[in-house]
Amino acid sequence: MKCCEAYLELFEDIFLKIELSPNLKILRTELVPAKSVPNPTAQDSCIREILDLVSKYIQGHVDADEILPHILLPQTDSVYTLLAVMSIPRGKVASYAQIASIVGSHPRVVGRIVAQNPLPVLIPCHRVVHNDGRLGGYSPRGPNIKKQLLELEGVKITPSGRVSRSDFVKDEHLRERFLRILSLYKKIPESIPHVREHL
Repeated sequence: MKCCEAYLELFEDIFLKIELSPNLKILRTELVPAKSVPNPTAQDSCIREILDLVSKYIQGHVDADEILPHILLPQTDSVYTLLAVMSIPRGKVASYAQIASIVGSHPRVVGRIVAQNPLPVLIPCHRVVHNDGRLGGYSPRGPNIKKQLLELEGVKITPSGRVSRSDFVKDEHLRERFLRILSLYKKIPESIPHVREHL
């Protein structure tokens, strides 16, 4: 059962809707049009702190390891793919194949998991692109929003709608970040109890 909803402006016409649990963990996020945002109401200080943290994360002032303890991830093996996506640094992208390689999966499986991402923007599935730099789809609001989010983060999109190879994260850097985030995740009480040995 959710405790409340909060909204954070991303672009002039798009807001991030944040659903919070009773203990103020982030359950879900959704990109919604500005016209669907209710009139602002007074927020208590705990909710303002969460909104401030999310805002800083989006702006690149805090990293994934600081937002991780405040979100509830699925209690399934898809969590590894989502953690790998969280490992992509701001201003960089990774291919479906890179993520698949990190978690021992297949690029199409990665595509299905990120298409069902319960926490868009916080789990930055907009940073996952095709191997040739094509942006691909973006389930939350379409490829134009994906392009806007990437440009907001400093990723350059060519006129043909591709990301330059220079904006791809290096495999070893992605793996290093993934192992750090996985280690942090295992310390969170709500994390899933098992850990795959090959990771």
